[in-house]
Amino acid sequence: MRSTAVPLSALLCCIALLPGVARAQAPATPFPACTSQGVSRVAITVPPDRTEDQVRATLVEANAFPAGTEMHFLTYGQVPAIRNHDHVRKRFEGTVRRLLNDGFKIDGTVSVLLQVDEDGTVRQATPNSGNRAVDHQLRRLWSEARFEPLVISGCRVRAWLQVPVAFASDYSLDMRRLEARTGPPPR
Repeated sequence: MRSTAVPLSALLCCIALLPGVARAQAPATPFPACTSQGVSRVAITVPPDRTEDQVRATLVEANAFPAGTEMHFLTYGQVPAIRNHDHVRKRFEGTVRRLLNDGFKIDGTVSVLLQVDEDGTVRQATPNSGNRAVDHQLRRLWSEARFEPLVISGCRVRAWLQVPVAFASDYSLDMRRLEARTGPPPR
């Protein structure tokens, strides 16, 4: 019989390891939104298996943005600070507990595509774990994150961010462990 206690001795919260993450509530940025200035600008993460040119070509072909939109590219894993870090960290820990209690063994890296508006609010989260239940939990978690707005050339921009979350889990009859972190697994 499985134990209902879920020790998370190896848990490293992915939120705490995001580059540039601020733990305190950050004040609102004084910069105007690009759209309020009549500028169509977006920041986009380049996945590790693609180049900027490939991403640009894919987005142009798909008509993802209106003609004339300025695309600024970010490196994979480059993520602005999370304003509500403590809330998201607690929700992440609860998500991990639910997944473990449901008997999931999670190993590997999940990339979550986040569409973030100019105010730092996540408008859409699209995980790609390959498991609908895990994707559902990750969507719910990331939809609550509030990022520090990205500022490019003096105004706040919308962003398409890819956040890598690496998981490693272990299960025995008396305990389950899971480690989660952003970025590639350690070598």
